[in-house]
Amino acid sequence: LRNRWFYPIDTGDDKTAAAIALTKEERQWLKNHPVLRVAPDPDYAPIEFFDIQGRYQGLAADFMRLVAKRVGFQMEAVQKENWAAVIDSLRSGEVDFIAANAATDEFLKEFIYSDAYSQFYDVIITNDGVDGKIELENLSGKEVLVAEGWPEVHFLKNNYPEIKVIEI
Repeated sequence: LRNRWFYPIDTGDDKTAAAIALTKEERQWLKNHPVLRVAPDPDYAPIEFFDIQGRYQGLAADFMRLVAKRVGFQMEAVQKENWAAVIDSLRSGEVDFIAANAATDEFLKEFIYSDAYSQFYDVIITNDGVDGKIELENLSGKEVLVAEGWPEVHFLKNNYPEIKVIEI
């Protein structure tokens, strides 16, 4: 995806921008939908978030602005109070897309995904009293807090059912 949309590197000069070949149907769809609404996760800095002025910021925001520029649509960010509300707004059609999410089996039943444009790794954070390497296999019977509705909830429940997943 990165090669298709952004190489050569975007210099801000439209003369260096790689042309995006769209089908006739895609061009017509964009003509009928010139503004696409995105619902960012409000608590996912530095990937995506709203700054104190209410502007959509972060790595995903920058990437989506480049996509919008290259493809030819305007992007409108719709602020939601939490991730669960973001997913609800996508389900209801209030927004057209989300910019940063992992394709899990659960979400693939409902949503269409593009190829990944970046990869981020999850981490487990503990208190100072825990020594050594922490692996999921060693968390049987332990409580693990995960943001409500995040893909990691489904992953843990499906692959490590002995972990007590608490959505916050």
